[in-house]
Amino acid sequence: MNYLKYISRCIEKYSGQKSYIVRIGELKRNLPIRRVEKNIWIASDAGIVLGDIEFGKQVAEEIVRKIGNNRVEGLLIPEAKAIGIGYFIAEVLDIKYMAIARKDVKKYMDNPIVVETSSITTGEQKLVLDQIDVERIRYRSIMIFDDVISTCSTMRSLIKIAMKASAKISLISTIWLEGPWPWRIFREEIKHGKLVFLSYLPIFVSSILYRKLLDEVREIEVVYDD
Repeated sequence: MNYLKYISRCIEKYSGQKSYIVRIGELKRNLPIRRVEKNIWIASDAGIVLGDIEFGKQVAEEIVRKIGNNRVEGLLIPEAKAIGIGYFIAEVLDIKYMAIARKDVKKYMDNPIVVETSSITTGEQKLVLDQIDVERIRYRSIMIFDDVISTCSTMRSLIKIAMKASAKISLISTIWLEGPWPWRIFREEIKHGKLVFLSYLPIFVSSILYRKLLDEVREIEVVYDD
């Protein structure tokens, strides 16, 4: 796969764009562009990953097709945007249960696993796995799925939870790699086919931040060009 074509497009200057077009399989959708930090805007997928049934089913089919011969006996999904598509993936794979990492400790939980994380959209938060969910992935070959991998903090926390639960991580997967960070942090997983993704999303940044991130992108391109 020619990763360079994705990496070169992972950042764009923000100049007032209102939306960004994405394509998955035969489907095309418009994502609204929203500001998340002073100099950063993103194409928000919330409207389609949460409520677009046709899109969710298409993503599930495309993800499962890319899994190939990798063994997947269980799924680990973070709350909340990825849950709907997680159900569709589980259905295609004929997996009866999936483990869901919650964002808070609930009173009904029994000896939960807790890991600190942060997100580009929600900031600092926790990921929590109840013992019921731990048993659903313990000693199984699992795939971790999130709708977007951006700063990689959430995915790295999910990996920590899976390891604490004694799960065997077969694959990590997502619809989109967003921005430059996953290309650097998950370089080995991408190059060895252990990170399954369908496409990319650029981050939209101010001119000053663009120049700074462009240097990082060029360094990443060198690594993938060897």
